[in-house]
Amino acid sequence: MDNTLVSTRKIVYVSRMTQDDVGMLRALVQHHVEKEGLRPFSRRISLPVGVIRSIQDGRDVGVSNLLAACQKLGFEFYIGPKRDVGPPDPVRPMPGDVRIGDEEYSLIARYEVNISAGAGLIPISEDVDGRMAFSRSWLMRHRISADLAGLVKVRGDSMFPTIPDGALVLVHAAEMLVERAGIFAFSRDGEAFIKRLLPVDRAPDGRPTSMVIMSDNAEYPPEVVTGPDLNELRIVGRIRSILVDV
Repeated sequence: MDNTLVSTRKIVYVSRMTQDDVGMLRALVQHHVEKEGLRPFSRRISLPVGVIRSIQDGRDVGVSNLLAACQKLGFEFYIGPKRDVGPPDPVRPMPGDVRIGDEEYSLIARYEVNISAGAGLIPISEDVDGRMAFSRSWLMRHRISADLAGLVKVRGDSMFPTIPDGALVLVHAAEMLVERAGIFAFSRDGEAFIKRLLPVDRAPDGRPTSMVIMSDNAEYPPEVVTGPDLNELRIVGRIRSILVDV
């Protein structure tokens, strides 16, 4: 599953840039790198390969490089007095895709992708299979960008009872950094998984050097991934909601 729903207009306030803002920029860069290739993308936006890799890794790239990246990718970069345009207000949501009564809703795509909560599945299709409406106020209250979110179906029982077989999960691709324990969608050796990830050791720059891959089903033992093997984990996004039939 790739991040096909990518917004071309975001507002980034440098003076109050949050980890979610960084995550959105990082996800957008990752999307273009995967679509175009690292060096062709570097040439197109006239930024060095090293800067792009630093953005992908979540490292500081300096104000000038950040400004250049935002300009090339359609983000607004602003430093100065507070303006009328500000962070979303959950009480007064911005216009969404659908209005029902007084509530605005955003449509989030459901992908024809099965992700394993078990031994691993190879995705066979990444086509959009309809959309589901989510309240704009709920999305903003939970700091979820509809443009960087998607719904996928889970197969397997390794995350039972938290995520039963057949459940839909909301994957937020803006959260690709495993800074704390949580449930993430990721790929490994061409297979797609949903598991609980726990960073246990960190390098001086804060990046994990060891990761525990855990299942909520006690029948599946945990696995510790360290060193270069961490590079095999391609984080797609954090699981922010679970939808189950009752």
